[in-house]
Amino acid sequence: MIVLRRFWFDLTNPKQWDIYIVISRFFWKLKDYDRLEWDYCNVLCHATNSRMSKPNYDLTTVKSEIDDAQSDCYYSIVRDDINDIIKDGGTIEDIQEYVNGL
Repeated sequence: MIVLRRFWFDLTNPKQWDIYIVISRFFWKLKDYDRLEWDYCNVLCHATNSRMSKPNYDLTTVKSEIDDAQSDCYYSIVRDDINDIIKDGGTIEDIQEYVNGL
């Protein structure tokens, strides 16, 4: 145990400085990776309407879920607009005009 402590904490030897620098760079990269993974999970959760939030999905599954989430979003917008036209006393011609304008 004492040898290990000397190895890690006795930084008077220049060779040990090299090891310390390599290890500190490794930990900085690990910290950056952890932050990027956290950001990716949050973006994935937001883009898929909370259907996915883990970083271990393959690319085709992620693309498929994002496309499905966008389709659901667009469908709900169109549905709400058509319901508003109906509530305002619109006719089938008004709905056809709206759909043809999309």
